[in-house]
Amino acid sequence: MNYLPQYLIEMNQNTIATLAAPFQIGGITVANRLVAQPMERSGGTESGELTPALVDEYAALAAGHWGVLHLEAMTVMPAYKSRKGQLVVSEATRGSVAALLGKLRAIAPETMYVVQLTVPGVVAGDGLPKATVIPAISEADPAVKLLTDSEIDEIILSFKRAIDVAIEAGVDGIDIKACHGYLGVEFLRPQNTRKGKYGGSFENRTRFFRELAVHARQAARSAGKEQFLLGSRVSVSECIVGGVGTAGPGEYIEDLAEVKRFTEMLCDWGANFVNVTAGIPATQPEVTRPAKDVPWGIYNHFRLTKAIKDHLAEGGKHPAVIGSAYTMLGRELPHIAAKNIASGAVDLIGLGRQVLADPEYPAKLLAGKGDEIHRCTGCGSCSQLLRQQKHVGCTVYNESFKNALKPQV
Repeated sequence: MNYLPQYLIEMNQNTIATLAAPFQIGGITVANRLVAQPMERSGGTESGELTPALVDEYAALAAGHWGVLHLEAMTVMPAYKSRKGQLVVSEATRGSVAALLGKLRAIAPETMYVVQLTVPGVVAGDGLPKATVIPAISEADPAVKLLTDSEIDEIILSFKRAIDVAIEAGVDGIDIKACHGYLGVEFLRPQNTRKGKYGGSFENRTRFFRELAVHARQAARSAGKEQFLLGSRVSVSECIVGGVGTAGPGEYIEDLAEVKRFTEMLCDWGANFVNVTAGIPATQPEVTRPAKDVPWGIYNHFRLTKAIKDHLAEGGKHPAVIGSAYTMLGRELPHIAAKNIASGAVDLIGLGRQVLADPEYPAKLLAGKGDEIHRCTGCGSCSQLLRQQKHVGCTVYNESFKNALKPQV
């Protein structure tokens, strides 16, 4: 399906120049406008360490010379993992993370390297502990543990320790995950009506992120890292009753007022980027990962990203706003991405599944080698691998993964 008329593609002579242009975030220079999103690969050891295969995959990704390269979502608590092979950020893994960063910088020193920190909550895979902060979720499924305030306090301490470890390991930035059904985003939902300091009022529901963002900014400054990326990937519209992007616990019609306030507050707490996404892949994959034959899903992400960027700009705040859902545009991706940047709808272009299909996407595109790019087909096999708790990769283009899927019964 063509998303852009051919004549407009031919007229757009500045596409590559737009995507190749550096971008300033305060005093930080991002080398180009292309961002490798945090794609969980589920390929670590049982203790959450990197494997040689994962290190090689990240080295291949660094060879793409991305403006920003997000390391995958890593848990801050070994007791709570989304998949058996999820990576862990802790004192025990600091050395391996530092070694990985050293290897990546030797390949692409201009790239900014960001780690995404999380605890999975209810989206943990089969056989792994599931937890929630929302009483109604636990009541509906007693197998999901309802966390107490003291247990949440301990999770926050684990996040803070992981933030310190990541900074010591040498990351250029931290993403505190607030999306895709993981524990962090539950705090923000209007349906989070729990009693106590972590639920009910908007102030209480944002407390978790305030504690972590303020700590991260202070820890970076204490380490002499004034030029440090800090932010969150946020599902600004979850498309569930009482979810983020609604006005109350029983509401389902979209209302972005609260989440707009939250992104403002992130900036006040020290964030300098907001990574916009939507939905919960486990329950509404078509929202988070739009299909190539339903362009509305792609345009919906563009709409949400522009709404957040415009709102922040109106309030005098100018973090880098990263957009999502570009992968399924295929050959037209660069042209539409450049148009969105030029029109002020987004600052940086985040790619997810395309990262797995071709880790060298930016290097090939910006060198004028677009015909050599392996473009994601949207087959969904990488998502199947994740659900099966297997090492995630592209089954179309990567020989190592072509026979990795278990037969579906």
